[in-house]
Amino acid sequence: MLSACDGAEALLLAGRCESDIDVLITDYEMPDINGLAVAAAISRVFPAIGVVLMSGLHGQEIPSSSMDFVFLKKPFTAAALREALVTTFRQPHARRSSSLETQSGTSPE
Repeated sequence: MLSACDGAEALLLAGRCESDIDVLITDYEMPDINGLAVAAAISRVFPAIGVVLMSGLHGQEIPSSSMDFVFLKKPFTAAALREALVTTFRQPHARRSSSLETQSGTSPE
């Protein structure tokens, strides 16, 4: 497991990683570089990576992206995080696509 305090550090750690990264769990809103940009950069090196993108932004939507990810709205429970990870790992490695947020903006628990 790798842990980074921001997107720039995540990119640095991923660049130094000598083994595959299976999943990236990242916040959307971070200083300097957002979570989608981090995920896109890391997925160029690790194309089979699964992405769980979380956000607590209220009233603001995450911009559309060609990046596939599981979305988790904050605050969330441990059970919701577990479900997001299970969903990510069940998806085909090359392309993962899902959202745990419903149209009403709720997350599974």
